[in-house]
Amino acid sequence: MTDPTGLAAPGGRAVLVGTGSHAPGSALPALPGVDTTLDDLARVLREVCGMERVHRVPAQAVAADVMAAVEEAVTGATGPVLFCYVGHGILGPRDELYLATHASPAADRVSAAVPYRTVRDLLGDAVGGSVTVLDCCFSGRATAPDGRPADPFASARPDGSFLLTSASQFAVSFAPEGARHTLFSGHLLRLLEDGDPGGPPRLTLDHLYAAVERELRDGPARPYARSDGTLGGLVVAPNRAYHPGPVPRAEPPADVPCPYPGMRSFGPADREWFHGREKLSERLVDAVRDPASDHPVVLVGASGAGKSSLLGAGLLAGLEAR
Repeated sequence: MTDPTGLAAPGGRAVLVGTGSHAPGSALPALPGVDTTLDDLARVLREVCGMERVHRVPAQAVAADVMAAVEEAVTGATGPVLFCYVGHGILGPRDELYLATHASPAADRVSAAVPYRTVRDLLGDAVGGSVTVLDCCFSGRATAPDGRPADPFASARPDGSFLLTSASQFAVSFAPEGARHTLFSGHLLRLLEDGDPGGPPRLTLDHLYAAVERELRDGPARPYARSDGTLGGLVVAPNRAYHPGPVPRAEPPADVPCPYPGMRSFGPADREWFHGREKLSERLVDAVRDPASDHPVVLVGASGAGKSSLLGAGLLAGLEAR
């Protein structure tokens, strides 16, 4: 059974974009697996995830058609909006990400491509939150849309935005020659269709990212995810591989909030649960507020060390408190 407050919630929309071929004279290589990937994704979203409004933008659409489709989805949706792009990612000025279309002439030409920044800004107006899935080179350059404030009368529905990409930063993505699916989307489709034997009864966005990241950990590309708000907990599909075992008797869970955000980083609203970085947070706030300093403040640390949490629950929350 699909979850009525999840991706299949009434009023939800999906927009699928991508093309496996390009106009005559284009220097971009063809990616035959893109079209079959999007075909199968559209089917899975309807049959497995339970979505009713899935729009596959025609493969030969131009940039204006793509942006119009996103605008229409955001305007008409009362549930979550899913935007998925599979194809060539192009780096434009200032290393901004652009999404190639059928008319794109080359990997260093953005004239016919879709600016991801525009798509991101449009998705930020989705009243039910937005989910962005990018399967393209340089997809790690993308940032998550800024979601609208949560509706206080729809507390059962996760809010915010969720970004899932096939690669991190400047890394490339892969479409194996002769394969029906691209590398990243192929793993994602198999998880949705076959399920995860070690997963929960329902697959959430956070769990999908953790599972596909685990499967691709030793591969050529590492996926990346960013969740703002609570949308990481959005139910995407039932777990077809779930087999419940005997239910052990246990004490009922405590009726208190859970202090652990899971896969997402701590934000300003999580300040009361953010411990162990008090001195570093104070030092960072002092550095940013120092009236005598005219230099930028740079936070540097290893991947996974907690930089995003320090900036959200440390710096931003500290600035608000002062």
